[in-house]
Amino acid sequence: MDAGQRKSIERIVEQIDLAKESGIKVFVCGLTHTYSILRHSPKEGFFYEPHPHRLAEGKLVGKRIIFENDVLGLTEADVVLLEGHTPDWMYDPSFDHMVTSTDAPGEITSFTSPNFWEIVDTVNDLGIKVRGMDIPYEGRNDIQDQLGFRDYLDLYVPLVKYCKRKVKKKSLSEEQRSVMKRFLKDERIGKDLYNPNHFYNACVHLDSLLERMQPQADFFLLAFASRLADAKEMFKDYIKLRDANILSVLYEELQDNKTVLLKIGEGHMSDEYGYLPGVFMQERLPYYHFFNFQSHTKEEMEKWGRIKEEREKG
Repeated sequence: MDAGQRKSIERIVEQIDLAKESGIKVFVCGLTHTYSILRHSPKEGFFYEPHPHRLAEGKLVGKRIIFENDVLGLTEADVVLLEGHTPDWMYDPSFDHMVTSTDAPGEITSFTSPNFWEIVDTVNDLGIKVRGMDIPYEGRNDIQDQLGFRDYLDLYVPLVKYCKRKVKKKSLSEEQRSVMKRFLKDERIGKDLYNPNHFYNACVHLDSLLERMQPQADFFLLAFASRLADAKEMFKDYIKLRDANILSVLYEELQDNKTVLLKIGEGHMSDEYGYLPGVFMQERLPYYHFFNFQSHTKEEMEKWGRIKEEREKG
């Protein structure tokens, strides 16, 4: 651990202690759902390796600043609310510890929801209540239809067609060609955008992509950028409804002077879809929010590079 990492941990611990002293009962742990896993071996000691989620793409993307088990101890939470499950879902320790995503039947597993497996042992030992807080499934499709999700399910289609034509042009710069080829190989272009998680990823992905494709120089890209802006406004309305539902579940759990920890994607707190802070402000509900994620140091990256090279050699 370098000095910067140590300072980050000390700052969060100090702020959590100050929040508790001031009587705050709501803690928001902002997460990145794809991150690197700390491992240990007799030969290599402690080292990081890529999270097994397919979106990690075999790369070290970053780590928790504080272990999630330690977060529970620091906050002294009585209740944990998880993104990725609906309010009627409640963790029962008598069932299997493996938790699957209720948003994506048949898809991946214990590290959606998000990352529930990080705290299973601690909530079992301490009897901490864990439940979901997302919009109930009954009526969710109606909400999406009313907002206009179906109007944007083909959001990727025209851009895919455009890029397939454009990469054949000799006049295209090599930089632009490279950007478009990477886009055409990206698995996100085949995702069902009726899934709100996929829609969010598409909006963020396409925003970043358009920046690199210089839309101001092309009539099609200008028109596409305008349509994307409309899609994003629609999705913001959905997030507002979702965050309002989170608030109602939170109020349920704040009864009897309980302390509540929300484990939620950082996008709900800090990017352009982050309406939850505004909701808290409107309600005059005090809380402490921290982003439990940090990039790897140069030394950690180099260590993984050596380990990866040794493994590939067999």
